[in-house]
Amino acid sequence: MSRIFAKSPYIISINEASQVGAKVEIFLKQSGGSFGANPDYTLSKLIASSTSPTCYFDISEYISNYINHLTYSANSGTEPRSFNVNQYCYASVKRYKLIGSTYTLIDTTEYTCFNGYVYNTEGINVDLGAYLLPEGTYYYEYRGAGAGDLVVDNTSGWKYKYTNLLNGSNRTYTSSSNAVLQPFRVFSSYIDNGNKLEILDASNNVLKTYYFKPIESTKYGSVYVDFVNKYGAFQREYFFGTSVDSMNVNNSEYKSYRLSETTFNTQENLIQTFNVNGNESIKVNSGWVDESFKETIKQLLLSDRILVNNRPAKLTTKQIDLQKNINNKMINYPLEFTFTNDII
Repeated sequence: MSRIFAKSPYIISINEASQVGAKVEIFLKQSGGSFGANPDYTLSKLIASSTSPTCYFDISEYISNYINHLTYSANSGTEPRSFNVNQYCYASVKRYKLIGSTYTLIDTTEYTCFNGYVYNTEGINVDLGAYLLPEGTYYYEYRGAGAGDLVVDNTSGWKYKYTNLLNGSNRTYTSSSNAVLQPFRVFSSYIDNGNKLEILDASNNVLKTYYFKPIESTKYGSVYVDFVNKYGAFQREYFFGTSVDSMNVNNSEYKSYRLSETTFNTQENLIQTFNVNGNESIKVNSGWVDESFKETIKQLLLSDRILVNNRPAKLTTKQIDLQKNINNKMINYPLEFTFTNDII
């Protein structure tokens, strides 16, 4: 099944002989449900001219509205679990041609849809693949909040093999259905040592390889950030450098009269405050990272859903230099977040 990453345009084109117009019907459903008898959306248009007969429809916005990332919880179980049904959906798109006054069905295509995006430099209608986390090495705080998880558009028979990085012991989970799964990054028994995670197909061919390694917390402690990446899934990253918490208070005030005009009270408050509230922010540093970490920073800056230490936040850093090892041998990224809920 093809995939749509719905924050970017996804164009359906129709160009059939003798058509005077076209339409698409979009059916949407969550996992475990079924497509309705009637389409959720119907888009139609006439051709521009006989010399320009192709009709184009961007269906991404209608799909994106069906997906949300309001809640997140990492998989802390002992088996991969089903991905949150609110964070992706399935779409069935029917294409029709209009000849005379009659619409005729051309074909039907089904998609798995995520609320991710494609860079303009990558083109349009790009399928970013079944793995919603790039291959590579990831670090987590030793006995901290957890290593997090990843999301895979799984095919029945795929295997998830976890290998302890210290003693080589391993365990394997074999999937039994075509479903979007949320496997954990590190098997619970290997959390102290980290592990290699290999995703294999039914013939034991290695499809993807990830390394997840623990790091002892420094004297600064650590801050973990969960954000929705370009693939439309939460990605957990730890910031091991120094961090600073800040607080900003705002209120309204007015000048009041004295309670008694004849008695002077030196403790009486003549400037009254009300509607007192405040918000908090945090400045973090990544610690020394590899040049490849700049892609993570790029996706973090572009994310519209961020949790910092499991609290909703927005990134107030709007500009940052994406560094190269050749220019700076020791790369550190400072970022500032503001928590989006008031203190009271």
